[in-house]
Amino acid sequence: GVYCEGPGEVLIKKSEFQGNHSEVEAGALRLGVVAGSRRVEENRFSANTSGAGGAIYSNGSADIANNTFWSNTSGWGGAIWSKGLGSVIRNCTFAKNSDLHVGVLGVENQLTVANCIFWDVDSPAEIFLDWGALTVVHSDVRGGYAGAGNIDGDPRFVNSATGDLRLRPDSPCIDAADGSLAPAADFDGASRHDNPDIPDSGTGSPSYCDLGAFECQQDLWIRAATPASGPYAGGTTVQIEGTGFLEGVSSVTFGSSPASDVQVLSGTRLLAVAPSHPV
Repeated sequence: GVYCEGPGEVLIKKSEFQGNHSEVEAGALRLGVVAGSRRVEENRFSANTSGAGGAIYSNGSADIANNTFWSNTSGWGGAIWSKGLGSVIRNCTFAKNSDLHVGVLGVENQLTVANCIFWDVDSPAEIFLDWGALTVVHSDVRGGYAGAGNIDGDPRFVNSATGDLRLRPDSPCIDAADGSLAPAADFDGASRHDNPDIPDSGTGSPSYCDLGAFECQQDLWIRAATPASGPYAGGTTVQIEGTGFLEGVSSVTFGSSPASDVQVLSGTRLLAVAPSHPV
């Protein structure tokens, strides 16, 4: 991995740390005491292991933003062990990390966590405060955590099993962040996007930033169709559920054949009459 120590500015950006190991501290990145700013932005940390801080072990102040932590493991702090005074972790996504003793994020000293997602397994807790002052706001924490704007709900990743931690359009993390604390763009460089079908539950400016490292850009999405099958002759009224169904939509296709009638009930539900289909 990487070891940073001494005076000077530190910027770790758009890098991938995968499969690194340390017997003691910091499976991928160790941030020592540095006289200068330390920024860790838009990186992927996956399958790293160590005794403490599976991905990152940090002393001193650091700004850790727009990163993903997936499948990292440690005895103390499955993804991060933070000892920095005045450090900030914002718009980061934690999933499938594991810890043997305390939590996926271990904290000593002073830390602010904002706009993050913690949805992990095989750990006593998502967040563990050893000592000091910890503030967690506008974050999705499995099992819950006290703080303004925090939620406890399945973030509905596209595919957490494979490390695809983007949000599906029905995620409770959409439009739920504090925009004043969020970076201007997400992990991929995409600008903030307001989903018109989801009420803004966030705050700040803008009030529609998403939690985690990825801003959901997909408005139109189909979640379910009921019934899932019907006669070849067609004529079955199918209820379609999803997001982004705009008033005035007049065309729905089944395969390459258009429905004979379409009725939009809301931005998340419509009815369409299935066409006939050759046997």
